[in-house]
Amino acid sequence: IAIFYNNAGLAEYKINAFKESIESFNKAIKLSPTIGYFFSNRGLSYQALKKFDFAIKDFDKCISITPDYPDAYWNKSLINLFMGNYADGWKLYEYRWQSFAKKWGRTYDKKLWLGNESLKNKTIFIYPEQGHGDFIQCYRYIALLKKMRPKKIIIEVTKPFYKLISAQDEELEVLNSNNQIPKFDFYCPIMSLPHAFKTEISNIPNKCPYLFLNDIKKDKQEDKSKNSKLNIGICWAGNPLHKNDHNRSMSITDMSELFSLPFQFHSLQKEVSQENLAILKKFNVIDHHHSLEDFFYTAKLINKFDIIISVDTVISHLAGALGKKTFLLLPDKSSFLWMGEREDSAWYPTIKIFRQKTLGDWQKPIKKIIKELESC
Repeated sequence: IAIFYNNAGLAEYKINAFKESIESFNKAIKLSPTIGYFFSNRGLSYQALKKFDFAIKDFDKCISITPDYPDAYWNKSLINLFMGNYADGWKLYEYRWQSFAKKWGRTYDKKLWLGNESLKNKTIFIYPEQGHGDFIQCYRYIALLKKMRPKKIIIEVTKPFYKLISAQDEELEVLNSNNQIPKFDFYCPIMSLPHAFKTEISNIPNKCPYLFLNDIKKDKQEDKSKNSKLNIGICWAGNPLHKNDHNRSMSITDMSELFSLPFQFHSLQKEVSQENLAILKKFNVIDHHHSLEDFFYTAKLINKFDIIISVDTVISHLAGALGKKTFLLLPDKSSFLWMGEREDSAWYPTIKIFRQKTLGDWQKPIKKIIKELESC
């Protein structure tokens, strides 16, 4: 019977009914108090409600009962990172390879580098993992790797990044995922670089921009007379496969109040339905989805605009890495990267954060953005 209450709690958690899910997990725990993952699951609901002390207590309880249950360590890492306790957070973040990221893990006959060995005159191979935004966030560490005077840095990228990253630094060896990997001495997944460099809030390498388009020739279209209005790029939705996408993405109609402002809006949405295309046309928002071949072209577009307004997706990371003024819309349940009550980002100085106060309510943050734009 306990497992049925646990499963009910998981279902309630997925529809954001966190208080109800805690009640279900309580029943499961009462019936079977020696099953560790029941505590870990309840901890997730406490975490969603920002009751972090209760959440960590549950994760620790799970670990005491089942020390080899990796999700409890992983969940603890996210709370520590969210709260700014980076020393513990990044260390525990390595448990991702035993948890949700197990299917992406790689092993090589060379040593995993986590900051302990000298890289002088050595070759290090960096490979991508997780989402596109995660890759952009951690690409900044390549500059720190260079300061360690390695013989060579080899970086593997997914196809949408190849042209953009190849244009950054001629000393980097940039590979597509289907290229044969040359010989190397050490390897490191890109999201382990913050741990390797002992990143704290106080020493985040946050000098932006750190992605550049200096060597890219100007489009002929750019020679045309520019619109005197502010040009604002928008992105209202991320990857639908992301586990928190139902919270972090919005519909285009949630943004529609913006379009009454006397500015020129541009859609940076890669996938746009026919229904949404009609809405864009109705509000005179210029659609660019045919121009977004990869992140090279997306970056060129972003650079043309005065301001970017985006939910938490790759567009916000790309705009931040380019040093573009960006208004980031966050759900009440958001990534550890953006922390708690901050209106700024420790990672991207040009990002200003507009948060939901109530999960699902985008109107209040949109109204705050409107007020901000009216002062431009």
